[in-house]
Amino acid sequence: MYRPYFSFDEVIIFDAHALEVPAIFNTTESRVAFRQASLHVATRDESDLIYMLPSLVKEDDFVVLMWDTDLVGIFGTLEWGLLADLLSQKHSLVDELYIELHFLYGQCPGFTYI
Repeated sequence: MYRPYFSFDEVIIFDAHALEVPAIFNTTESRVAFRQASLHVATRDESDLIYMLPSLVKEDDFVVLMWDTDLVGIFGTLEWGLLADLLSQKHSLVDELYIELHFLYGQCPGFTYI
């Protein structure tokens, strides 16, 4: 959606599953890098996106982050943990954030599904 107004020096797409690069991407021209990797929250190691982010970007970079986690059988959401970690950082490295939040209303006291 940023084109034709803005182009990025690099776009990195992480996915835990094997990725097939869509035909619409010219990865050289678009500078899109697909990395098969499972990213985690609050592990404080190389798999933790917040821990990894300073090695990928500088504070004066314009960073857009889109985060979505869909884990089958897990009744929580990593998005809330990512937000907490992101907000606790000393320096803000993310300029725009797109995130899909999952709300677990069934676990809220007094809530009834209709």
